[in-house]
Amino acid sequence: MDNIKNKKILVLILILTGINFGYNQQTNKQDCSGDYPTYYTTTLVYLYQEQDSESAIIGEVPDGSAVKVESSLLGSVTGFWSICYKGKSGFAKKKQLSYKKKSTEIKSKSLSISKNTSSNQNVDHNEFLGRTTSDGALYTTSFFGSPNSGSEIGGYGLNGRSLVNKGKVQQECNEEGRVVVKIMVNRNGKVTSAEPGVRGTTNNNPCLLETAKKTAFMHKWNLDSNAPSQQVGFVVVNFKLGE
Repeated sequence: MDNIKNKKILVLILILTGINFGYNQQTNKQDCSGDYPTYYTTTLVYLYQEQDSESAIIGEVPDGSAVKVESSLLGSVTGFWSICYKGKSGFAKKKQLSYKKKSTEIKSKSLSISKNTSSNQNVDHNEFLGRTTSDGALYTTSFFGSPNSGSEIGGYGLNGRSLVNKGKVQQECNEEGRVVVKIMVNRNGKVTSAEPGVRGTTNNNPCLLETAKKTAFMHKWNLDSNAPSQQVGFVVVNFKLGE
């Protein structure tokens, strides 16, 4: 029995030695020729010098690249396969390889649909630029410049809410430009805070900022007990000369 165990250990040592010896020969190859199965990387893959992630990294294989599996011996034990990529051989984690190539067709179609939808959306740059999402998602927070479309209610970013009252304070400085006011609205629909001059503002004149802030506080949304206790929204006020 001991002789059999010793023989098995000797065979294993010879196999491991043979793998390392084969690797040293393979690293000098100029291509990955040979009747080896082709696999594909499922992420960025590192090529290791040995069947150990602590060993030296001798190269990288980009995500989605085709590689040749030169040996899968002991893969179930070490978790590594010997692969070849662009003439360089090394060891890679087998869990990062797949026999099937990742499909990008669905992603491309989805991206195309998304682009077409965005290009067809009609976002009017009117006084209040208020929009809700058309996908039915309630209470999500949008930001100035997002390509959302939907109903005409004001208060940009207050998805799921309806504007019931608005007003506009007249400026006293005869300036023009856009002021974006970040607001917080409670469940009762009341504006509890207003911060003018956030991203999207084109004129930071203090007179316009104060006027826009007062305008924001004149807005009121519908009462909604299911809404967040403090919902983020944006009121956009466009000032014109002589108004």
